[in-house]
Amino acid sequence: MSSPSPSRLLVALLLAGAAPALAQPAAAPPPPAAAPATVLGVVHDRTGGPIAGATVRTDPGGVTATTDAAGQFAIAVAPGDVLVVDAPGFEAALVAIEGDGAIDVELVPLATVGEVIELTDTKPKEVAGAVSLTREELATLPGTGGDLLASLDALPGVTDPSGFGGGGNQGVIIRGSAPEDSRILLDGFDIPQLYHFLNRSIIPTRAVAGLDYLPGGFDVKYGRASSGIVSVTSRGGGDEVEGASEVSVIDASVLGSSPIGDDGKLLVSFRRSYIDAYLPALLPPEVGLVTAPRYYDGIIRADWDVSDRLRGALTVVGSDDLTELVATDDQTAEEFKFRADTKFIRAIAAGYWRGDHGLMVDVGLSTLAQGVSFEFSDQFLNVTQLSIAGRAEVSKRYPTLAGLTDVVVRGGAEFDPRRATIDLRLNQGRDEGEADTGMDGPLQTFDDTVWLTDLAAWSAIEASLAPELRFSAGVRVDAFVRNGAYPVQPRGELTYRPDARTKLRLAAGRYTRPAEFQSELLAPALEPESATQLTLGGERTIGRHGNVQLTVYDTERTDMITRDAMGQLRNQGRGRSYGVDVLGSYRTERWFGWLSYSLSRSTRRDTATSVERLFDYDQTHDLVAAVSYKTRSKRWQFGGKWTYTSGQPTTPVLGAFYDSDQDLFLPINGAVNSERLPSHHQLDLRVDHFWRFEDWTLSAFLDVSNAYLNAKVEQYQYNFDYSQRAEIAGLPIVPSIGLRGEL
Repeated sequence: MSSPSPSRLLVALLLAGAAPALAQPAAAPPPPAAAPATVLGVVHDRTGGPIAGATVRTDPGGVTATTDAAGQFAIAVAPGDVLVVDAPGFEAALVAIEGDGAIDVELVPLATVGEVIELTDTKPKEVAGAVSLTREELATLPGTGGDLLASLDALPGVTDPSGFGGGGNQGVIIRGSAPEDSRILLDGFDIPQLYHFLNRSIIPTRAVAGLDYLPGGFDVKYGRASSGIVSVTSRGGGDEVEGASEVSVIDASVLGSSPIGDDGKLLVSFRRSYIDAYLPALLPPEVGLVTAPRYYDGIIRADWDVSDRLRGALTVVGSDDLTELVATDDQTAEEFKFRADTKFIRAIAAGYWRGDHGLMVDVGLSTLAQGVSFEFSDQFLNVTQLSIAGRAEVSKRYPTLAGLTDVVVRGGAEFDPRRATIDLRLNQGRDEGEADTGMDGPLQTFDDTVWLTDLAAWSAIEASLAPELRFSAGVRVDAFVRNGAYPVQPRGELTYRPDARTKLRLAAGRYTRPAEFQSELLAPALEPESATQLTLGGERTIGRHGNVQLTVYDTERTDMITRDAMGQLRNQGRGRSYGVDVLGSYRTERWFGWLSYSLSRSTRRDTATSVERLFDYDQTHDLVAAVSYKTRSKRWQFGGKWTYTSGQPTTPVLGAFYDSDQDLFLPINGAVNSERLPSHHQLDLRVDHFWRFEDWTLSAFLDVSNAYLNAKVEQYQYNFDYSQRAEIAGLPIVPSIGLRGEL
């Protein structure tokens, strides 16, 4: 029962004091307590499968209920109660009771528990061990142009990739590590890229069901990454016909979903950019723009219930990006050519079987076809890649086993053989930490077919030592066949829950990534890079609307790939990343608040005897504060986001000397990464307006990135003799206007 309010307490005291003076045979009875109300709900896992036998308890009332075979429950609640939902093998969930509608509870498997920020497409749920954000909240986050995946840099530990030469477009910069150290997954399988031009994600917001961001301490079922994981789950169709269309200044998209028969659902989405239609008119006449940045993407997903125990899904996703540019130098009449063409298509078939007595089997099979073509003057790169990958995991729950309770035993395996045909003629680019020497690197040529075969197997056990104490321990073994490497990676986690609102977590483990990034493919003798991660975190749910999370981490990196004095790649580097991430969120029906701060440091030594220096991707401070407000009529929504980030490390130029043999000035560089670019801060604003009709909804938005025109310094550029330095800045302001219609 909830505590009495101060006003009721005062009235009760006054009545008690006056009772002797009243001519009554007995004191007046207390006012009747509010009658309990019955709440209905359903509990399910991420695939939508019902969870039977889950315990639902009111806090602080202590009333309990158990879900039936369909995952449904009914429970009596009193004013002020919240629901604690728990099931063996899943993270406990804390659910606020709002309104009189049915409650939908999705439980996160303990197998995926790490440092998780989960984005769901259901109502916001305060889940112990995770921060739940709706797709709507991040899709309307100011500065993202309505793109959910573009909101990744608002998460703690994620660095804005725009200042790193576009590297972030091929991966995610997490806790000071390189993009290739992290892995991007769609429905459990790698996708070659996450973003298009201007950081537009390849998967439209409306086609995303969920996203797990795991910056460290992730489970043994994830591998081939020494830093973090971004795992995207595609969205299936609904029980009713629905459609949506969106038009912005950058692209246009359509999405539709529909049930298929009695047991199937279908979702289809397609998008095309059209900035190439008007960009040529905005460029100087001396630039001959053959094709401005242009992209297509599409996704199709079909789901069906084969039986009460078996569900299947088929997802096909594809993307095509093209940029082609021709320009002429006015003084030399030399023609400049640039062309980049990347495309891929991936098909994923998945099955989910749920048996008796907690037995579960998840399987997936996928094919990938990818093409990358790059041309710059007389240099070029052409890569064609084909692969067939598969993965499976079997898990079994036991109420008790060997004196332990709520035991989950898991085992799994995966295979991913790839065939890459590579034809290149390129100057060797600058490696991590390498300063500009004023000269092109050595010319590299290669024309051959490379086979990459990666295999893995893992097993794990999770169990409760006490009602408030749970552990997990597992081991993963990878086989990187091309490199002849078979790393063994033990991982473990201890979780303590003193109450339903608090969780403390200690995790440690070994992680590796194979030597398969760009020029690493040409050196089959390389060993994988390794990292040992230690993480200590705490999370607390505050009231019904707040959540705060703090994480301290330390990552030791070994066998880092660097170049020796002869220019050959070697596993001779060591590094360390450590810091603290803080995340707080607050949400009600009309308000949403978000505060994220990261304090970190990433250093490395390229050889055992070299001087320690900053990693190229080190970022000391990263602060994001955002708030949005929806009016009572729900016709308007206003939001703002302010960010502050430290500038990326840079190597200063101390002077120059003249090389008469080459007839040019060459720079004299200072210590590597001993300076920083200027720190950056900006304000993003967004306003949405909604028109609601009988059968459909129309909304319009204005999203302004960098509202007060504080352009970010991306890098420095020097004149011919390095006597003068100029700043190269990004766009001072990026407005985005769009319309969206939904059935």
